[in-house]
Amino acid sequence: MAHVDDQRVARVLDALEAQHPGAQLLVNDPWSIYYLTGFYADMFERFCGVLLARDDEPVILVNALHQLPEYDNARVAYHTDTDVVADAIAREIDPTKPLGIDTVMRSGFLMPLLERHAASEFFLGDFAVTAARTYKDATEQELMRASSAANDAVMADAIELVHEGVTEREIADQMLGLYRNHGCEGFSFPPIVSFGANAGDPHHEPDDTVLKRGDVVLFDIGGRRRNYCSDMTRTFFWGETDEETAHIYDIVRRANEAAEALIAPGVRMCGLDRVARDV
Repeated sequence: MAHVDDQRVARVLDALEAQHPGAQLLVNDPWSIYYLTGFYADMFERFCGVLLARDDEPVILVNALHQLPEYDNARVAYHTDTDVVADAIAREIDPTKPLGIDTVMRSGFLMPLLERHAASEFFLGDFAVTAARTYKDATEQELMRASSAANDAVMADAIELVHEGVTEREIADQMLGLYRNHGCEGFSFPPIVSFGANAGDPHHEPDDTVLKRGDVVLFDIGGRRRNYCSDMTRTFFWGETDEETAHIYDIVRRANEAAEALIAPGVRMCGLDRVARDV
């Protein structure tokens, strides 16, 4: 039997009611739905949402093409492709209360609700989910550690692929296999492999650039393990580099180290940034 995370729901509703007392919230972002319910699917043109309100059980509204397990603390409300989706949604909403909606909610679903006066007022409410997701509970922290550890292992494997004459694309094309070897479902984002001057482009797409001795090599990669994402950038040299490039690299390294030395609870991000830039 499936279970909606009560503590996460409570954090969402606390954040919501701090700004909109007595409101209800319709969550549509697929990853936010996953965060609350453990269910994830790309809906494309179809609707899926979780309706939250204080003292009411969560309601998962979903197309019947997606058959969910039975939940012990939530109700699943199905609709079909032949139903009027707005009517199915409106049946679950309390028309006397304000309704927070998600920034990702399609206008094709929202506009009919507005026309039906399905709630007393409408406002952007997904700030409440963002506030809750910012807090990482013990389960999430462990998943993040596991994802990061897998990325460390992939980075080590990827470095072994570097040799003079290889192209950026040849290394990037092998990345998916490396991630799957270390228990990941796929990428957090398309891998960035950059040689030489391409390393100066923060979002370079791997191409047929060939590695030559003295080049900067930059990997910016991340994997998704149990739906938690990693992201790591590493820069190194293939052989000896020129003096100016080595000097710039050393400045960046010292700036990083200066900021890292000050990291502690209560230290403001702007303070860390200032220390790094002072270097």
